Amino acid sequence: GLKSIIVPSNVKLGGFDFAGCEHLESAILPEGLETIEGIFYGCKNLKSVKLPNSLKKIGKYAFYRCESLKSINLPENISYIGENAFADSGIESINLPKNLIEIDSDGFCRTKLKNIIIPNNVKNIKRRAFMESALESITIPSNVEYIGSQAFAYCKNLKTVNILGNTTKMSTTAFHLSPASII
Repeated sequence: GLKSIIVPSNVKLGGFDFAGCEHLESAILPEGLETIEGIFYGCKNLKSVKLPNSLKKIGKYAFYRCESLKSINLPENISYIGENAFADSGIESINLPKNLIEIDSDGFCRTKLKNIIIPNNVKNIKRRAFMESALESITIPSNVEYIGSQAFAYCKNLKTVNILGNTTKMSTTAFHLSPASII
């Protein structure tokens, strides 16, 4: 099966292009690409991906169930991480870009992320965004306006939550069954 791919810039990618390519281990996506959606859905052996600097949106299911993907560098232009984008993946570390505004539902649900820095520009952390992840501590920046239901629920290792501002709207179940102390 296909193990490695370099996508040339003249190839138009739609969505779910390499979904289910179980042998795919590495990929390089072309400059000019602004959105990806479902592109590597279920690529369980994917270990490395080079994303273009032009990328602005990681859409739904982009890296869903990419169990071998431990880390990824996200370009600074990304402002949106979609529904289930990294859910059930092997992600252990990730630097969220400073231009990120929204983390959609289940974005990092059931990942091995232990620590993450939420950038100051983030306004929305949607429902179940980090549910059942391995997070140990989290700082919510002052610009966050909304934290959805179960956003950090069932994070059994979550010990400390530092909320820097007055989040306009936070669900009462945002930290459901997480043993965290909220500061």
